[in-house]
Amino acid sequence: MLDERYTIDALKEVYHARWGIQELYKISKNMIVVDDFHGRSERTVKQELFAHFVLITMSRLCTNESATRRNGSETNNTGKL
Repeated sequence: MLDERYTIDALKEVYHARWGIQELYKISKNMIVVDDFHGRSERTVKQELFAHFVLITMSRLCTNESATRRNGSETNNTGKL
């Protein structure tokens, strides 16, 4: 990390880029309880996990759309999760 290639701006960018992933994990773990699977086989656990991701994505799309309509512009629709 002492290498001059790693500037403060580059580290800020990397930190910001991973924030969406951390938020997705938090939502998955806390709100949807993604680590409490009902399926017993690998296939059913994967199916349940993908269903959770679809629900999260749909929820985020609705949230973005409602923020856009509330503010009367397209500026809040970033498409980020």
